[in-house]
Amino acid sequence: MIDAMTMLAKHKPQGTETAIGIEDTIEIVKSLDEDTVKFISNIATDKLNEIYSALLQQYIEKHGVIDKAA
Repeated sequence: MIDAMTMLAKHKPQGTETAIGIEDTIEIVKSLDEDTVKFISNIATDKLNEIYSALLQQYIEKHGVIDKAA
């Protein structure tokens, strides 16, 4: 989880010059819903990339880049 959070904090979204940062990453982790937490805890293989993808998805949804219902 820590490695995935670090990856997210260092990620520079397309069209920006700065990385997401640790503060936004912590807010993303705090905003994870129960289903996402269960999904993350049940990952059997390639945990780092799956957790990173789940966190990035949450970031994208929270910042209105995509609609969760889509």
